[in-house]
Amino acid sequence: MDDNDCLMYRPFQSDNIQIKKDHYSTSLDPRGYIPVYEYMINNTPIMWDRETGYVHFTGIWKALGNSKSDIVKMVDSNPELGTKKIRGGFLRIQGTWIPYDYAHLLCKRTAWHIRKELIPIFGQKFPFEALHPDHQDYGCLLLDPIKKLSHLKRNTMRQSKPYTRPMKRKPRTENNKMSVTRLLNMDIDDILSSEEELEDDDQQSNTSSPSFRVIQTYPSDNWLNHVPLYDANRIDQDIIDTISATILLQRLSQDDGLRPFKPLESSVIPSKVIVGHQEFTICWDN
Repeated sequence: MDDNDCLMYRPFQSDNIQIKKDHYSTSLDPRGYIPVYEYMINNTPIMWDRETGYVHFTGIWKALGNSKSDIVKMVDSNPELGTKKIRGGFLRIQGTWIPYDYAHLLCKRTAWHIRKELIPIFGQKFPFEALHPDHQDYGCLLLDPIKKLSHLKRNTMRQSKPYTRPMKRKPRTENNKMSVTRLLNMDIDDILSSEEELEDDDQQSNTSSPSFRVIQTYPSDNWLNHVPLYDANRIDQDIIDTISATILLQRLSQDDGLRPFKPLESSVIPSKVIVGHQEFTICWDN
């Protein structure tokens, strides 16, 4: 035993396992080298530092047949692990080195299949300490298994309660109602098609509204000077149809969804309508 070797980390006696002492030069260690105890498991070198006790966990992980990418996840999941990483130099020492106590803890959860071969590092009791693959903590690379349960619980809650965006309802405003003036600016085809829908609703309703007629009042004296010469009767009839449809649409705009329709009150409709230079009177039939 060298002067700097720590008695705490010397190998335990094990049958049929040849252990040697060696050291590997590296610029990544302040000593300029790493003194190790070394032996083979499944043709993979197993090493730990003779002075500090740091264990070459990459070698043990490879001897188990696992991927080195899992070690990266382990280091990221345990920031308090205090690992040392060796890159470059001798290939045998490259990888992740972790403190002895942490290596002992993690190997108890992962190294069931080589538990007897790890006796030289962790002692005669290790085969009884190693967790069976059926154990709930087997394979856990977290230092605290409770973190694993909390992590799984959070994931389960996320899956069971997916986020859904609440639907917003548009407020109902008075601007949705249509006025007579606004409807008179609509195209005649749109108004007449709406009139047909209203007539269908009226046929299904049990309560009828008072009927009305639109009668053209005589135009002003100078009306003929402002209107081109074409079929005046045709124009008048189109305007009368437009006004009639507008009144019916006014009724539809005030519909509150209740059936049958409420009777249309004549007080909400003007008695006269002026379109261009012509005046029309709305007559209600009692």
